Amino acid sequence: MEKIDQLKLIYEATLKEIDRYRDWPIRILAFESILFLAMLKVTIVDQIALSEVAKWLASVIVVIITAWTICYFYKCHMNYLKARSVQAKIQRYLELDQLKVADKEVIPKEWFDDCRTCLFQGFWGWGFYAFFSISIGVLTVLALWGVLTKK
Repeated sequence: MEKIDQLKLIYEATLKEIDRYRDWPIRILAFESILFLAMLKVTIVDQIALSEVAKWLASVIVVIITAWTICYFYKCHMNYLKARSVQAKIQRYLELDQLKVADKEVIPKEWFDDCRTCLFQGFWGWGFYAFFSISIGVLTVLALWGVLTKK
């Protein structure tokens, strides 16, 4: 196998990883949201009374799912940054940063920069997911305990 064929395989695999790290957090957030919204409906709209044990059990489950989701978002974010750095290195190796049309760069320079593998690099994206996940988790726990309903 020639070097360029190997590079192509690595590049394609890297793109698949990048897509996965972009897509899965949204899917996980959708699943978590639907689960928690169903719990909100049962407690607020249907006003089904839960025993103390059920409230505690449901609360623990909500906290565990929320914590797991935040950890997953963090893991995906860090892996995304690593995969983007690999992609940038391959693009520089292929000298794609030299592409010009009418003396103007075709691809923005920042696409060739290595990504710092840091919690706050691109925080506004994954940070929003984390904030949303925590918010809906807190609302669900409050609803389970009747804090959000009139008595």
